[in-house]
Amino acid sequence: DHLAEDLGRHPLIDRANTATTVEKIAATDDGFEVQLLIDPEQLDDSTPEVLRQQVLDDRFAPKTLASLDGRYMAMVVRPKPLSESLQRKEIKQLVEEAIDTAGLRGEFVGDAGPVTLDVAQLDSIVDDSMLFVPLTSVIGLALLGWVVGRLRPVVIGAIAMSTVVLPATAA
Repeated sequence: DHLAEDLGRHPLIDRANTATTVEKIAATDDGFEVQLLIDPEQLDDSTPEVLRQQVLDDRFAPKTLASLDGRYMAMVVRPKPLSESLQRKEIKQLVEEAIDTAGLRGEFVGDAGPVTLDVAQLDSIVDDSMLFVPLTSVIGLALLGWVVGRLRPVVIGAIAMSTVVLPATAA
């Protein structure tokens, strides 16, 4: 619960939902009422099995906030509208740091969603660039040396390429 509250205060995060922060609609004698899926004030009075069953009995919580058997619980972090991948990377790093700070790394199973996918794509692009940009430059210089057969054009080409390659790979 504290983890979701801490994450919810970040300027890039709109809301962090857990079983203790998400609302459900419950039927009453005179209509319906909105209440928390699990009331945090009643956690000490309930057993884990009762809480698990309470989540599984909800119409929407299984497959979204809990696995079908109730063994795994989720926290859904909803970001504010983001315009770039670096913001998504910041959110992913923030969530990972918050999990570590809360001492929940041993309970953490994984993450998913558009933010995770975008960060994985960004990391892949950066990793590939770190390998292939210098490799392509070296191959180009080797071909230049082979075709021209003189050292001066290779040195000039290396200087010209380094003005692009070094800043591109200096992450």
